[in-house]
Amino acid sequence: MDADDVDSSQGQFFSLANMAIEAALNGQGVAIGRATLVTGLLARGYLVAPFERQVKSPVKYWLLCSNELRQREELQVVMSWLREQAASQQRHVG
Repeated sequence: MDADDVDSSQGQFFSLANMAIEAALNGQGVAIGRATLVTGLLARGYLVAPFERQVKSPVKYWLLCSNELRQREELQVVMSWLREQAASQQRHVG
């Protein structure tokens, strides 16, 4: 059986990713989860990946602020950290 053979119209649906992951942890089925949320659980053996396929999310995140606020050193530090985190996650997934 491949991922294309799974009938995703059956079973429970959750509006929050952590609820789906918690259900999978409790043996209630299979969940689709973001790599950032499940990598540690997979590494520790709490979860297993039944399929090798990974799908890149089309979702993007934006940090919006005024030009004035953007010049503040504190925000520059946060923006730099966010870029580093995103790049690190991209290396793990992509």
